[in-house]
Amino acid sequence: FLKTYPAHDLSDNAQYWIGEIYYDIDNFPEAILAFKEVATRYPQGNKAPHALLKIGYAYSALDDPANARVFLKRVIKNYPFSEAEAMARQKLKELEDIAG
Repeated sequence: FLKTYPAHDLSDNAQYWIGEIYYDIDNFPEAILAFKEVATRYPQGNKAPHALLKIGYAYSALDDPANARVFLKRVIKNYPFSEAEAMARQKLKELEDIAG
Protein backbone atom coordinates (compact mmCIF):
# COMPACT_ATOMS: atom_id res chain seq x y z
CA PHE A 1 0.00 0.00 0.00
CA LEU A 2 2.71 2.47 1.00
CA LYS A 3 4.75 1.80 -2.14
CA THR A 4 1.74 2.04 -4.45
CA TYR A 5 0.04 4.99 -2.72
CA PRO A 6 2.70 6.96 -0.82
CA ALA A 7 0.63 10.16 -0.79
CA HIS A 8 -2.72 8.57 0.08
CA ASP A 9 -4.63 10.02 3.04
CA LEU A 10 -4.23 6.71 4.87
CA SER A 11 -0.49 6.32 4.30
CA ASP A 12 0.32 7.64 7.76
CA ASN A 13 -2.10 5.12 9.25
CA ALA A 14 -0.53 2.26 7.29
CA GLN A 15 2.96 3.24 8.43
CA TYR A 16 1.76 3.65 12.02
CA TRP A 17 0.27 0.15 12.10
CA ILE A 18 3.53 -1.31 10.82
CA GLY A 19 5.09 0.20 13.95
CA GLU A 20 2.32 -1.26 16.11
CA ILE A 21 2.94 -4.73 14.73
CA TYR A 22 6.64 -4.52 15.61
CA TYR A 23 5.77 -3.08 19.02
CA ASP A 24 3.27 -5.84 19.75
CA ILE A 25 5.86 -8.55 19.05
CA ASP A 26 8.41 -6.75 21.26
CA ASN A 27 10.66 -5.80 18.34
CA PHE A 28 11.17 -2.35 19.78
CA PRO A 29 14.08 -1.24 17.54
CA GLU A 30 12.02 -1.88 14.39
CA ALA A 31 8.96 -0.29 16.00
CA ILE A 32 10.99 2.85 16.73
CA LEU A 33 12.11 3.04 13.11
CA ALA A 34 8.57 2.60 11.82
CA PHE A 35 7.13 5.18 14.21
CA LYS A 36 9.91 7.65 13.39
CA GLU A 37 8.89 7.32 9.75
CA VAL A 38 5.37 8.40 10.69
CA ALA A 39 6.62 11.40 12.66
CA THR A 40 9.04 12.44 9.92
CA ARG A 41 6.95 11.88 6.80
CA TYR A 42 3.53 12.79 8.23
CA PRO A 43 4.06 15.31 11.06
CA GLN A 44 0.62 16.85 10.49
CA GLY A 45 -1.12 13.47 10.22
CA ASN A 46 -3.46 12.18 12.87
CA LYS A 47 -1.04 9.40 13.85
CA ALA A 48 2.01 11.59 14.46
CA PRO A 49 1.34 12.31 18.16
CA HIS A 50 0.79 8.64 18.94
CA ALA A 51 3.81 7.63 16.88
CA LEU A 52 6.03 9.85 19.04
CA LEU A 53 4.33 8.50 22.14
CA LYS A 54 5.00 4.93 21.09
CA ILE A 55 8.63 5.78 20.38
CA GLY A 56 8.85 6.92 23.99
CA TYR A 57 7.19 3.73 25.18
CA ALA A 58 9.53 1.62 23.05
CA TYR A 59 12.63 3.33 24.42
CA SER A 60 11.26 2.79 27.91
CA ALA A 61 10.78 -0.91 27.14
CA LEU A 62 14.40 -1.00 25.96
CA ASP A 63 15.43 0.44 29.36
CA ASP A 64 16.51 3.72 27.76
CA PRO A 65 14.69 6.31 29.87
CA ALA A 66 16.74 9.22 28.55
CA ASN A 67 15.55 8.71 24.97
CA ALA A 68 12.06 7.86 26.23
CA ARG A 69 11.88 11.25 27.94
CA VAL A 70 13.06 13.07 24.80
CA PHE A 71 10.20 11.68 22.72
CA LEU A 72 7.57 11.97 25.41
CA LYS A 73 8.49 15.64 25.85
CA ARG A 74 8.19 16.13 22.08
CA VAL A 75 4.61 14.88 22.26
CA ILE A 76 3.82 17.39 24.99
CA LYS A 77 5.52 20.26 23.16
CA ASN A 78 4.32 19.55 19.62
CA TYR A 79 0.82 18.20 20.28
CA PRO A 80 -0.64 19.97 23.32
CA PHE A 81 -4.21 19.13 24.25
CA SER A 82 -4.06 15.82 22.40
CA GLU A 83 -4.92 12.46 23.89
CA ALA A 84 -1.29 11.49 23.31
CA GLU A 85 -0.12 14.45 25.39
CA ALA A 86 -2.00 13.23 28.45
CA MET A 87 -0.56 9.74 27.98
CA ALA A 88 2.96 11.17 27.55
CA ARG A 89 2.62 13.14 30.79
CA GLN A 90 1.53 9.97 32.60
CA LYS A 91 4.47 7.96 31.25
CA LEU A 92 6.92 10.74 32.17
CA LYS A 93 5.53 10.70 35.69
CA GLU A 94 6.04 6.91 35.84
CA LEU A 95 9.63 7.30 34.66
CA GLU A 96 10.27 9.96 37.30
CA ASP A 97 8.72 7.76 39.99
CA ILE A 98 11.05 4.91 38.98
CA ALA A 99 14.11 7.19 38.92
CA GLY A 100 13.15 9.07 42.05
